[in-house]
Amino acid sequence: MDRAPTNLSTALVQTGHAPGRLEEELAQARIELALLRGSHELLVSTLDAASDGILTLQYSDDSMYYNIKFVELWGIPEDQLADLDSKSLAAFQASRAKDPEDLLAHVERRRLNPDAEDLTVIELLDGRVLERHVIPQRIHGKCVGSVITYRDITERLRYEEKMMFNHLVLENSSPMIWVDRETRAVTYANPAACRHLGYSVAELLAMRVGDFDPAYGPEQNKYVVETISRTGGSVSLSSRHRRKDGSLREVDLTIFLTEQAERAVHIVSVKDVTEQKRAEQGKKRQEATLKSLINSVSDLVFYKDRDGRYLGCNTAYAALVGRPAEEIRGLTCHDLFAPDIAQAMHERDQQSMALLREQSEEYWLTTPDGRRSLYDTVVSPLWDEKGEPQGLLGISRDITERRKAEEETRRAKEIAEDATRMKSDFLANMSHEIRTPMNAIIGLSHLVLKTDLTARQRDYIAKVQTSGQHLLGVINDILDFSKVEAGKLDLEHTDFELERLLDNTGNLISEKSHAK
Repeated sequence: MDRAPTNLSTALVQTGHAPGRLEEELAQARIELALLRGSHELLVSTLDAASDGILTLQYSDDSMYYNIKFVELWGIPEDQLADLDSKSLAAFQASRAKDPEDLLAHVERRRLNPDAEDLTVIELLDGRVLERHVIPQRIHGKCVGSVITYRDITERLRYEEKMMFNHLVLENSSPMIWVDRETRAVTYANPAACRHLGYSVAELLAMRVGDFDPAYGPEQNKYVVETISRTGGSVSLSSRHRRKDGSLREVDLTIFLTEQAERAVHIVSVKDVTEQKRAEQGKKRQEATLKSLINSVSDLVFYKDRDGRYLGCNTAYAALVGRPAEEIRGLTCHDLFAPDIAQAMHERDQQSMALLREQSEEYWLTTPDGRRSLYDTVVSPLWDEKGEPQGLLGISRDITERRKAEEETRRAKEIAEDATRMKSDFLANMSHEIRTPMNAIIGLSHLVLKTDLTARQRDYIAKVQTSGQHLLGVINDILDFSKVEAGKLDLEHTDFELERLLDNTGNLISEKSHAK
């Protein structure tokens, strides 16, 4: 940087003034030099105190000036300052820039067009970002140089990026409304809140909270203010929002306090839980219906987790063990039954879970009133929505009366079978007893018919023989029935003559037909 000449006396002598006059002018010049130096020092100290780096370029002699902040921003070594000129400075700056060609291009544009003002951003290799502002320096309207300021805007850019990020997050987040704490007027609503309520931003900014949340009145606002003041945190509420179309939406609200333009503002985060509550109500209805259906079943119903702990049961099962269903939840069979029965149940459950198929067992259990009953229990894996086994479902049925009925039926069957067997034995014995004399009668009749008889006698004896043969056939049929009941009847496959069969059949029934 050029400075004013200090040896003014030599300069004044060379002008050829008289000695007396020269002394006066020299004294005046010294005063002016002192004032100039004071102004110069003030200017230098002012520029050095600036927060921006300042570089001035004089086109007349290609001189330049820079303040301390400029040196600090660019990190120029102190030993290089004495030899620094505009060309070497540009090269040094380019070595520190992430895009040196772009920086040198701006320097060249400034050199070719010194009257133009330029504003650029330079990103350095160390991650900092500098704002470069070139302003023409004019004296009496003529451009004599350039003033170039450099400002570190790294933190500002980060802050702006952060603010932009926060803005994008806010604009794309779930419904959010800003409410003035005193007036309860809406001061901001993000797009999600507009979609949630069905209003435009302009419409919401002209509304109070009570216009779409009838429950949020002075008392509710007082409660929110006092709670936040006491806890220093947020407040969670459940409410209802009335949309522009008149429909109601169930919402959960989270409210906390902040400051906006020196005003206390409540930030209200809205979560629409209408569908969730409908689903919960539907689930509760389904659970109530299922519980009612299970409790209406006379059989004993229970379900357990994979570790064998009860998840629930119906009232019939609770009555069997003599405890309320709520107390049974979380217990095991060892807590409810005798050790031997509980161990058998545990082994049954483990086998069902290991094989992933149903298992059936029968147990004699004693009810709280002392009555022993036989229960047939079937357990099977209980599957979740992914097809994975999550526990066991068991159904027990009191089969005491059925077993008694089965025993009575078995005994009655045995008695009937004994009676049938006795009848068959009696018929067989009687048939054999009758066949012996009948064979004698038939044989003797046959012998008598071979003797000399009168026609009437022969007719009588022939009829006796025929009747005996018919009676013998009946006895044989009775024996056949006995064989059928005993399962010992064998069918014979043999040739026969149809004409002879019909003749014999006619002889057997002719006697009865003749008698009728």
